Amino acid sequence: GLLGARLGYIAQYPAAFVSSPLSILALSPQMLSIPSGLLAAFLTALVIIQRKELPVWPTLDSLVSLLATMAVALGLAHLASGDAYGLPTALPWGIELWGNHRHPTQLYETILALLVLVVLWPARKNPCSEWIQPEGTRFWAFLALSAVSWIIAETFRAEGALLFGVRQSQIAAWLILGFSLWGWRKRLFSDRTEQKSL
Repeated sequence: GLLGARLGYIAQYPAAFVSSPLSILALSPQMLSIPSGLLAAFLTALVIIQRKELPVWPTLDSLVSLLATMAVALGLAHLASGDAYGLPTALPWGIELWGNHRHPTQLYETILALLVLVVLWPARKNPCSEWIQPEGTRFWAFLALSAVSWIIAETFRAEGALLFGVRQSQIAAWLILGFSLWGWRKRLFSDRTEQKSL
């Protein structure tokens, strides 16, 4: 996941490493692309699950609470370090950072991640929701909601490489959102089809 996040950051900001290639190895959380890292972690998890012959969907579902909690912690880490700072704003809830009154994008990120955690946590604990939570749909829901969170938070962020006027991180988030909605729909309807055939 960390390797994927670093490679994703390098792809977004290649010019930052031209003069100092060794900075690629720097232990800095600022130089990580979260969507790229999550995608790499997802693909790695799939490989490990297949090699160890674990049940794919229950295993991925079991990781959701951990991943959602880590997303909340990441937002708080960004706030503490001043990373992922927002655009200048005159809004009263802005924060003073790097010489400007800015959108508290780190708080936006934290609040959105916390909402994802709250929304998905009962789905794991409440047995009454089992009929609308077939195996795998909780994981796909986490990906989809996280992608929406990134799209919203990135709108107010000051930093970020652009591609045709759109932030590359938002493009990645839109792709993840589309992929996760497709996966959620496929799991949901395949489960309903299996239930009807019984």
